[in-house]
Amino acid sequence: MDYRLTESINTKYGRAVVSNMNDNRGYIPGALAKGDFGFITDITENFNSSFAPTIQDWLKPTFNYSANYR
Repeated sequence: MDYRLTESINTKYGRAVVSNMNDNRGYIPGALAKGDFGFITDITENFNSSFAPTIQDWLKPTFNYSANYR
C-alpha cells in the first residue's frame, strides 16, 4: 500500500504471508469457509517512509527510513 500523505511525505507498507494451504487442494473452498488458512510458515513485513522537503530551489534534502520484519 502506497500513501502520499503530503507533497513531501511518502510511505509504503507491504506484507506477505506464506502458508501450507496447497496441502488442502480439492478442499480449498471448504477450508476457506471454516476459516482454515493452513499453517503459516512465513510472514514478512516492510515499511518505507521518505521526507523530501523543498527548502530552497538549490536545497532539496531527502530523508529515508526503512524497516523490514520477518
